[in-house]
Amino acid sequence: MNHRRLPLLLAGAAFTLVSCLLSGAPEAPVVAPPSEPEAPVQADNPAEPPAPAEELLDPGAIFDVGFDSYQRGDYAQAISSFDQVLALDPLDIKTYLYRGRAYYKLGDYAQAIGNYDQAIALDPEEADAFYHRGRAYYKLDDFDASIADQERALALDPTNARAFYYRGRAYYKVGNFNQAIADQNQALALDPQIAEAYYYRGRAYYKLDNYNQAVANQDEAIALNPQYAKAYFYRARAHDKLGAAGAAISDLENALALGLPPSLQVRAEALLAELRP
Repeated sequence: MNHRRLPLLLAGAAFTLVSCLLSGAPEAPVVAPPSEPEAPVQADNPAEPPAPAEELLDPGAIFDVGFDSYQRGDYAQAISSFDQVLALDPLDIKTYLYRGRAYYKLGDYAQAIGNYDQAIALDPEEADAFYHRGRAYYKLDDFDASIADQERALALDPTNARAFYYRGRAYYKVGNFNQAIADQNQALALDPQIAEAYYYRGRAYYKLDNYNQAVANQDEAIALNPQYAKAYFYRARAHDKLGAAGAAISDLENALALGLPPSLQVRAEALLAELRP
């Protein structure tokens, strides 16, 4: 054998062996690239996202909800919102004031007073708290307390025409008719559009036997509010005192047509029956 060909033969044999081994090996599996996640399908009318937690605990935002309820006349819902505000901020004077006003509107005058008490405790210079508390005391027939609160309100804010008006009403109730007239004078000097101030001033003049002034003031009240049934009734009484039966009959008929509280209706019908020929 030719020794020179031996290395070549060995190299060829090795190549053949490697080729055979490689041809029999299994192929590596093909791994697919990861697919992109599908985007979620959007609804035609997506729901509003929930309010952030910090907004749900914002006393100002909750107060606005309560104030809107108050403006719409939903006083119970307003109170519920104001309760939430005060649970978060028990020093919020404005919320005590409006919760008191909501209770007042519901006829719960004791609760209204309790809220005004809280506002005054936080700020003894809060004129509105005294004014509104005075109104609540009036509703409870505590006229002395009502007068005291309106005096405090006026000391803090002498431009509050309504405080003069309500103090004048309270003075009328305790029989101080001259002071009642003086307060209604002040109320009307500040705001000449308060029909009720003319009405109560007219009633005070009637109590002082000044029937001409009583008629003149009810004239003003009716001019501002032509549907003011009680003003027609009390003007009729003053006309009767002045001997003007025809004018009294006309006023009584108007008062009854417009609708009076039951107690005044009985009195109006009795006087009308007496005056008619």
